[in-house]
Amino acid sequence: PIGYEGIRTLREHTATGYSFPSGHTHASANFFSSIARAVNRKRFWTLAIIMPALVGLSRLYLGVHWPMDVLGGYIIGLGLPLLLWLIYRKQAKHKPLLFFISTAVFVPFLFIYADDTSLWKSFGFALGVAIGAFIETKFIRFEIDDVPAKKKAIRYVGGTVLVLLVYLLPKALLPVGPIYSFIRYLLIPVAATALWPAIFKKFKF
Repeated sequence: PIGYEGIRTLREHTATGYSFPSGHTHASANFFSSIARAVNRKRFWTLAIIMPALVGLSRLYLGVHWPMDVLGGYIIGLGLPLLLWLIYRKQAKHKPLLFFISTAVFVPFLFIYADDTSLWKSFGFALGVAIGAFIETKFIRFEIDDVPAKKKAIRYVGGTVLVLLVYLLPKALLPVGPIYSFIRYLLIPVAATALWPAIFKKFKF
């Protein structure tokens, strides 16, 4: 709707891609519904309803999406995690392989939209998840059961700091461009799923 007569647009710089579907709505629905599915507690399911709804309304208020864009974001953001959860549950032993296979969906679009930085970021992050999951499953096998709350909190804070460093340092050092964005976003999930578990396991913490 940007540029249409009678529609006020705010924060236009947040609308960097296509109108359909709403990427912000899709990402928030995907993120919060995935957490709710993993934790399976009532308050998280409540959060999974409220937060994407607020994000979708904000995109309409800012005048950067049509209602159909937001609806499409909801459908994809809720449907995709459910579909993947059903697949991964049945193929639990092959999760790392499934992660790698799922990244293949990006490849054709990388040739079509080679200059789309957002696409390269998404591809890098997805590939990083696959690499990190493979490394952790095959070589690290980090234990999380029967861990005291204090130790969990320290792990969480330490892991968060490490991931932030992995995100911020390449951002400050690498040039701007799709390939460099791909590298930065690939490193983030590798650090989150493999690097910090390896460090904590190395020091027996």
